[in-house]
Amino acid sequence: MRTKAFYRSIAMVFASAFITSFFAASPASATGNTPAPFISAPSNNATVIDNFTFSFSLPADPFAGGVSLIIASESSRYSRTLALNQTVAGSYTLTFNPFLSDTELVSNYTQYFSSSSSNLANVSAPGAMPIGTYSVTLAYIDAQGDPPSMAQLPVVNFTTHCLTGTFSTTGGIPLGGTCTPAPIGSYVDTQAATAATACPNNGTTNAAGSTSVSACHQSETQTTSLTSPTQGSTFVGSMTVDFRLPETALSNSVKIKIYDATYSRVITLTTATSGDHSVAFNPLLSDAELAQSLPSEVASSITTSNSQAFNAALPIGTYHVSIEHQDIFGNPASVTAVPLVFLTSECEPGSFSTSGGKNVQGACTTASLGHYVDTPGATSELPCAKGSYASGTGAWRCTIAAPNFYVDTEGASAAIACPAKYTSAAGSTSSSACKAPKPAIKYCVIKKGKIASVSCLAKAASTKIPAKAKTSITLNKADKSRCALIKGALVGKAKGTCRVTLKVTPTRGKAKNYATRVKVT
Repeated sequence: MRTKAFYRSIAMVFASAFITSFFAASPASATGNTPAPFISAPSNNATVIDNFTFSFSLPADPFAGGVSLIIASESSRYSRTLALNQTVAGSYTLTFNPFLSDTELVSNYTQYFSSSSSNLANVSAPGAMPIGTYSVTLAYIDAQGDPPSMAQLPVVNFTTHCLTGTFSTTGGIPLGGTCTPAPIGSYVDTQAATAATACPNNGTTNAAGSTSVSACHQSETQTTSLTSPTQGSTFVGSMTVDFRLPETALSNSVKIKIYDATYSRVITLTTATSGDHSVAFNPLLSDAELAQSLPSEVASSITTSNSQAFNAALPIGTYHVSIEHQDIFGNPASVTAVPLVFLTSECEPGSFSTSGGKNVQGACTTASLGHYVDTPGATSELPCAKGSYASGTGAWRCTIAAPNFYVDTEGASAAIACPAKYTSAAGSTSSSACKAPKPAIKYCVIKKGKIASVSCLAKAASTKIPAKAKTSITLNKADKSRCALIKGALVGKAKGTCRVTLKVTPTRGKAKNYATRVKVT
């Protein structure tokens, strides 16, 4: 039985014979040998798919037309000789399609080759190189015409790419075999693929070798899971719908539906990717308001209707909530629903409830006397602080105690009045804030240049002078510009007020001082 080594030896013999004949017409040899060339790429046993990149070095300037690339099959059934254009020593890299015909190779790669000739004995497709295992030989003679020298890769596997619908580990047709068709449930939509692509969403195909994702399909849409809301939930104002798509959904097929026997609201979402999603919104808004709160990046359309006619808003009440989607293959939608979800709006200021929302009848508990609720959606009422009160129910703020009143407890429904003639500031929080009225100031009124009598001073001081009592007057120093004491009597000098002290000494008992005022007119 003939082995690969046997065919390689034949290829080597063939290459040597070809080189001898190819260079028979070269100039007379000089004294030395042509320095050996070097092949740097590919490596021996390499596999070439479609384009062959060949890198080599010439250590000496070659003889004109004296560089050749020889590709020979192991069995010597096929060989190709390419005359290279290189004329000086150096490193070179050639990239070309080895499967073209001789004519195509020369015309497409004029920068590399001056000619190409092939021996196509026993080849079924003349003019084109078949896939297989070859030896690659680089041969040349130097410019002095020394004997030729060569470098060889004994084994290089040449193949072409797998077609769509098939693949291999290298992306090329295996030698002696074929590319693997895409298994059922997958497809290959490119050439030279190294693996098949699984159909999305666990889909399948009708046969192996599919070339497009359009061949994928599945029998039914997978189940959408809904984690929020849960049955019996109450949502005041805002509601959050949390769900998981088990697969990529058909565009505009993901829908949130809120409905009862009368109303139906459908929110079509733009999301379509598999995984967890969360959408928060106020389900009782009008369609237009809801569209503003859920922009086009979230929802593509919002529609609401009832059994009678179109209605742009939902009333408070108990509803079913569902999430649905279709798979990308257009199978019937998967629907997951939660019954009995109560949707309501917030209590207004002045009222409250344990949930912060209205009950089924649309009512909330009003704030009681002495209490208030100043925010919407409140869950409790607050007592009015000291200094304020609420005289009626449903207050959203407390009334501040008016001047001359006070409130000394929390949660008061009325203010308390100060005693008659007593006064207090607004918002007073204690009875101690009520102050007694100050007595009116009395004056002894005299004209300029006149004397203030002792009896006038006593009257202004609200006192009486006992019989035979002695009196004396003292003037406030700061008021000497308006009054003067002349021989113990007080005389008015200029218009204004003078402060004086009247001292009264009775015949029995202690003396008393009375502060009083004199007004000079």
